[in-house]
Amino acid sequence: MKIELGKFAPKAVLLILLIMTAQTVLYAGGILNRFTQTQPAQEMRRLLYSIPAKRPVWVDIVPQSDTEFYFIGTSQHLNNAANARNDARENARNQILKFYGEFISRQAIESGSMRGNSLGTLDAFIIREEEINSYAENVVSQISTDFYYTEVYINSRNQEEYIVYTLSQIKKQKAEEDIANFAKNISQRYAAMLIPASTLKSTLENFTIVALALQQNTLHRVTAYHEGAAGQVGLYGYVISKINEFNNSIEIAVIPNRVIQKPETLDTTIYFISGSIPNLGPLECKVSLLGRNIEPNYTFRSINNDNSLFLSINTANLAPGFYTVRIELLFQEITGIIGGNVIGGFSFEVTPERIQGEPGEYGYFIGTWIAALELNQSIDTYQIRLNADGRCIVKIINEVTVQDTTGNWSWDGSIFRLNAEFIKIQWVSLVSFSGINSFNILAREAANESLVRFTFFRE
Repeated sequence: MKIELGKFAPKAVLLILLIMTAQTVLYAGGILNRFTQTQPAQEMRRLLYSIPAKRPVWVDIVPQSDTEFYFIGTSQHLNNAANARNDARENARNQILKFYGEFISRQAIESGSMRGNSLGTLDAFIIREEEINSYAENVVSQISTDFYYTEVYINSRNQEEYIVYTLSQIKKQKAEEDIANFAKNISQRYAAMLIPASTLKSTLENFTIVALALQQNTLHRVTAYHEGAAGQVGLYGYVISKINEFNNSIEIAVIPNRVIQKPETLDTTIYFISGSIPNLGPLECKVSLLGRNIEPNYTFRSINNDNSLFLSINTANLAPGFYTVRIELLFQEITGIIGGNVIGGFSFEVTPERIQGEPGEYGYFIGTWIAALELNQSIDTYQIRLNADGRCIVKIINEVTVQDTTGNWSWDGSIFRLNAEFIKIQWVSLVSFSGINSFNILAREAANESLVRFTFFRE
């Protein structure tokens, strides 16, 4: 477009289309502001001459056009013309970068993706974006020699100084194309990372990387988009919704409640079902055992290749009662605060051990028994577990310490014997029975070897 230098309207400062109202004031007014603010108050200068001799109208009044945007770059007072020209071009380039930022902001505000972000925050990313910098550099590189205006001054030190003005222009259509190309390139760069992987875990990791990158770069967040069947949608919102969709697609197969008798082991396999990507990958799980009679305890496990998790729970040390197994699929270990963990589980009941014999029979003794002794104003609790194979576990508990060991036991119909391996216990005693859940022996107490009466009750 050819500019007619004598036909500029002063009102043009307020009317450079769409978003440029406030920006134009900066471009036109900023010229003189920069000139005056950067000079020491005591510096005196006298204009010697200018090139061209007549000051162009566009130096003081920004041109007006329906199809183009204009930027007036101005240099500081510098000691040679080349430096002043470069400085004016750099000033124009910075204005153009700011223009692109406002252009992107207006589009983002209209689409709702700029909500909660300030323009200043966006500017910080604009100046670091290589592609947009190349657009701005391309604009200033095309400044015609007709649109440079140079003033030469003599300062109070009798030295020449130069100030240069430049006029740059961008077609509105070209600016729109630049921004559209930038948004497309950014979107395609991220889209390459959003192709579903072979496992759900890998896919979640890829989507999370993109989400975090967009969180950290406001410019990319407000410009990148996803092209879907319904058209373009903001890429950040799309990624977040997909992460939540992946999370919500996982189910933990229903496990019926179980009843198991001490001291049997509860073995079960947990299956995870995915409605999106069939192979979950080695996702981490937190498995917790909860019950009224125990402190909550948990372990971490990884899902197998067939989307299963095998659990084996030993009930030997669990008191009869009801328990819950809580299974938590740890999505947030991958996604952070995006999305939530998948939670499921099942319950089971532990019933007392079945009495395998009548008092006086070998099977009667099999199980766990408890006896409490008061000696020297202290109470020692003896817990013995007698196994069918003749092995035993002995635990002695008092307010000072807990000791436990293994050993052997036997019953020949009249004499009960128990030998502990690491605690000084060697019991040999006749037995009296006081019901189907208790028996008595006379044996030496472990600490001081005094003979005492032990009354054991079935646990």
